[in-house]
Amino acid sequence: MDSTIQSTSWTFSATKWYGYIFAAMFILYGGVSIILKVLDHALTPENFIQPFLLGLLGIVLMSVVYAFAEGKKWGWYGLVAMNALILIGSLFKIAEIESILIGILSLGALAALLAPETRRRYL
Repeated sequence: MDSTIQSTSWTFSATKWYGYIFAAMFILYGGVSIILKVLDHALTPENFIQPFLLGLLGIVLMSVVYAFAEGKKWGWYGLVAMNALILIGSLFKIAEIESILIGILSLGALAALLAPETRRRYL
């Protein structure tokens, strides 16, 4: 199968955009939290660490998704690990509806990653 056909399969596109959106949420949450703490004059070293680390995690996740979009093997492995960890984490917080929704979305992304047309490109 041609590389351009594989890159436009719906499983590839859905997984790629889910990864971009998920990584952007971390970056936005970290950045907005820091800005709001500065505006409230409540920024202390203790308040700064968590939003900074979440933003940094978002940047790392964004690089993994970009590697996946570029066809790198480690990007595919990184997305599989990310979605598996999200799914496991959501199972521990099964009483919260947000965790259930994120778990379902990650399960769908994991299924799309492990679909034959996506997996064939990376393995």
